[in-house]
Amino acid sequence: MKLLALRFKNLNSLEGEWLIDFTHPEYEQNGIFAISGPTGAGKTTLLDAICLALFGCTPRLETISQSQNEIISKQHAECFAELEFQTASGTYNAHWSQRKAHNRPDGKLQPVKRELFDMISGKLLSSRINEVSQLITQISGLDFQRFTRTVLLAQGRFADFLNAKEEERSPILEQITGTEIYSDISIKVHQIKNEEEKKLTELAIGVNSISLLKTDEVDALQNSLANLEQQLSHVNEQQKHAAAGIKWWEESLQNQRSQQNLNDQLAQCLQAEQDFSPQAHTLALANKTLPLIKTHTEINGLRDSLKHNQQSLTKLSPQLDDIAHARELREKQLIEIRHQKSSTAQFLEEQRVTFNKVRELDSLIAQEKKLLDEEQARLALIATRLNNSTTELENHHTHYEQITTLIKQLCQRILEQGYSLGDLNLSSLAQCSTAEAIEKLFILLKDNTEITKLNHLIDGLKDDLRDLEAIRDETQRYYDKNAKLGKHRASIKQFYDEINQRIAQRTRLEQEHKLHEAKVAQHEAEYKLAVTIKSLEEHRHDLADGSPCPLCGALEHPLIKGELSVPKISERDLEESKKTERAVLMMLNDNARQIAHLDAGAKAVEQQLSEDAADLAKLLSNIEVKHELLINTFGSSLAIQNTADLKNALNQQQISPAAFKTQIQRLQEQIKRHEKELMVRDKALHWSNNTSTTFERVKVNIAYLSEQIKAYEADTKALQESKSNKQHALNVSRDTRQALFGDKDPNKAEEQLRLELKRIEAQLEEKSTEQQEADAIFIRLKQQIKSLQEAIETLKERLHLLEPQFNEQLEKQQFDNEESFLAACINEEQRLHLDQQQRLLAERKSTLKEQLQQVEANLQLLAEQQPEQHKALNIYRLEHESLEAQKAKLNAVKGRDQERLSMHLEAVSRVAEQNKLIEDQEKETNRWRMLHELIGSADGKKYRNFAQNLTFELVLHYANLQLNQMSDRYSLCIDNRLNSKLELTVEDHYQGDEIRSIKNLSGGESFIVSLALALGLSQMVSGSMQLQSLFLDEGFGTLDEDSLDIALSSLSNLQQSGKTIGIISHVAALKERISTQIQVIPMSGGRSRLEGPGVKPA
Repeated sequence: MKLLALRFKNLNSLEGEWLIDFTHPEYEQNGIFAISGPTGAGKTTLLDAICLALFGCTPRLETISQSQNEIISKQHAECFAELEFQTASGTYNAHWSQRKAHNRPDGKLQPVKRELFDMISGKLLSSRINEVSQLITQISGLDFQRFTRTVLLAQGRFADFLNAKEEERSPILEQITGTEIYSDISIKVHQIKNEEEKKLTELAIGVNSISLLKTDEVDALQNSLANLEQQLSHVNEQQKHAAAGIKWWEESLQNQRSQQNLNDQLAQCLQAEQDFSPQAHTLALANKTLPLIKTHTEINGLRDSLKHNQQSLTKLSPQLDDIAHARELREKQLIEIRHQKSSTAQFLEEQRVTFNKVRELDSLIAQEKKLLDEEQARLALIATRLNNSTTELENHHTHYEQITTLIKQLCQRILEQGYSLGDLNLSSLAQCSTAEAIEKLFILLKDNTEITKLNHLIDGLKDDLRDLEAIRDETQRYYDKNAKLGKHRASIKQFYDEINQRIAQRTRLEQEHKLHEAKVAQHEAEYKLAVTIKSLEEHRHDLADGSPCPLCGALEHPLIKGELSVPKISERDLEESKKTERAVLMMLNDNARQIAHLDAGAKAVEQQLSEDAADLAKLLSNIEVKHELLINTFGSSLAIQNTADLKNALNQQQISPAAFKTQIQRLQEQIKRHEKELMVRDKALHWSNNTSTTFERVKVNIAYLSEQIKAYEADTKALQESKSNKQHALNVSRDTRQALFGDKDPNKAEEQLRLELKRIEAQLEEKSTEQQEADAIFIRLKQQIKSLQEAIETLKERLHLLEPQFNEQLEKQQFDNEESFLAACINEEQRLHLDQQQRLLAERKSTLKEQLQQVEANLQLLAEQQPEQHKALNIYRLEHESLEAQKAKLNAVKGRDQERLSMHLEAVSRVAEQNKLIEDQEKETNRWRMLHELIGSADGKKYRNFAQNLTFELVLHYANLQLNQMSDRYSLCIDNRLNSKLELTVEDHYQGDEIRSIKNLSGGESFIVSLALALGLSQMVSGSMQLQSLFLDEGFGTLDEDSLDIALSSLSNLQQSGKTIGIISHVAALKERISTQIQVIPMSGGRSRLEGPGVKPA
């Protein structure tokens, strides 16, 4: 993956839009470049912009969304980041942006927008937020975490890793490599194993709670059900014959009632037909008028039209005379208005000559006044600028004096605190007053030699302090872990005591359950016998000597009169017995669950006891390794030769964590004193770096402003002379205009004459229009009168033709005259209504006759189907009800037996299912137990430690490949002399492959090793991908000159492999060693700007 160009806008202190072209020749040729600038200027913002464009988040800000955006520049309403990059599959452009509502800085944040383009085809690949991230990961092979571990390397994290102690190194490695997932897996396996064991226990308890019937009880139920089925079949056959008789009676009675009802309806229909006869006569006459209605309607229309036209002709004749008189009056008015228009137009043309001369003078006066105002404005502007430059010059002189005073005060405070500043002392400081002397003070403050020495001294003291604190903490952990082991042993004993109590309780409950189970079986048998005897009581009374028993066929019945011995057990007694038996069973199940839970708890504590014992042994071994530090702290009298000696000393409280306090406090005081001096010098360095640029800028501004003031004074004198000449020319033009036209406005005067002419023309047009309208009305009236006369003649001719034809049709339809025809006419709606009534009466009579014939045929058929053993309807119904009651009793007995048998079969099925589930669950539980033995643990250490060891060995493999390219002296390796997989050492090939501690490496050597670790992990994470861009965000401030040379030489060697390397640092020495730079330059108001190759404001 190679970065080609970065474009962004309004991110943190970098306001406005910026473009960085990484394909610029300087980046390609040199391969290594620096991103430099003071602390807080905005260097890391460039890396933020790259991450935003690709993944929508940054290493410093996890999420940027509609609810929060802490990266947008203050007082701005929009920001964006856009990155053009290249992979093996092509060239792409990733875009991220966000704005505020209405483009207002105080507007509400709008949703984030993301886009991904294919630069070759110009196609938009996606604009969905999640899909863009997925496509970038697919194209580049890097997600956000891998990108920040391969392309953007925070070198400081690997230096921490290199110098960390063993117990600190594990979480750092986990964070860098992402092996925390193995802890989660180990804990999850432990949890799932416990859950599966719990499920197995619950299934075993569940199968014991299911009760089944005995074999003889099942056989008795099946025999009883077969007997009941035979009895029900006999009853159903008898009930069928009774139902057929009831049906025959009900159909016969229904047809008889229908026959009577239809006879009544037919009589009513005949009467209604007779009552309708007058309306039938009216309907016949109305039907005879239908052929004449069309002709009669036309004749009436012609008569009405003739009458209307004759009335209109009478009204129009007087109107024609009035219109002719009005035409003559309007003609005279038109002649008068035309004369007025001619005279006004002639006067307007005569005045236009004067108007034009006055306008020319007005234009000249305006132009001369404009020139005069411009001269005045230029004079005022120069005066303002002169005043501003004078004030600014005074401010710069004041600022110059302030900086001089501040730097001398700062140097004085440093010297008074006893700190050195080269060869400067308080006496020579008082004599510093010239600009050259002040510049020398800046040079002294910016020298970071003392800061480097202090950093090395503080680091050494902190290492000693960490070693002391570590052995103290390990000792305390040993005591805590030992006490915890005692608690675990007590807990295990308590668990097993409770388990033994529960086992004794279970034996007692099992005996009690067997007694109650036998009692329930006895009660069920007695209750079943009582129910059977009671159900046969009614049948026993129906038996007679000599008649066969319907159940067994016997002819003798000895128990007809005898008393039966019925068991005295009620359904309530049976339920109480079952309830008691179930309660005991539930107690037994609860006991089994408690034993299982106590056993699981004991095993968990035993597992923890084993793990804590291993941890205790490890702590003892770690403390023994550092026995030299123990002797230094407690004196040479403490003799520790082996683990037994150490354990004895710990048990006798000879090694107490409190005894470390004095030595730790002494080191802390030394560190605090040196850190105070470092803070003073560091602040002085930062202040001088920031202020020296300002001091130089103030000196340049003072010289520039002095020259500017002289130029402003010369311009003012020349402009005053030009202003006087222009004022004289303006006065001459104003006098000439006053003599010609006074103060009057020629445009207004001309406009008044034009308006008068326009008014006359409008009046002339109005009168002409009125004359035209009168002419049109006169012609239209003449045409209307003529048309009416012609229409009247046409109507008369048509009437003379139609009236004889209508009279002939009246006579043909047997009407005496037109009046008798009109009397026979009725409206169409009434005629249709009468016609519908007549038709419905006829249809009703026909339908009733057909239904009556059908009912009579049904009665004849029923008479032929009469049953052979004919009985009355109520007898059939009584027989049917008796049989229905008998069937209900039999079905009730059958239902109870079927329910008991069904419950038994369901229980058998559930037991089989539960046994199958138990078998499957045992397999699943054993599978998780085996996995738990391999990787599972309650704290996740088992699998995590195994995975970390493998990962760490792979990191060292890749790191040594990188280290060999940078320096052939060292190789990283694991210290096998200690019982640890994370303890680092270096192998020195210049000293006969001697194994050395990493703490003995110099600053430059430590940087090289740390860098090799960083690049090794980058290569491990990236795999086979080609990464051609690399950024190192590392502070180089603690390196001396030689170490810095080694570091930069090492990075130059990496450049030969084809990588373009960017180094982010505020160290000034980098400017002398790296020629290609992107400078982040602070400006006023917390803003910054960029300068460098390929950098420009977009």
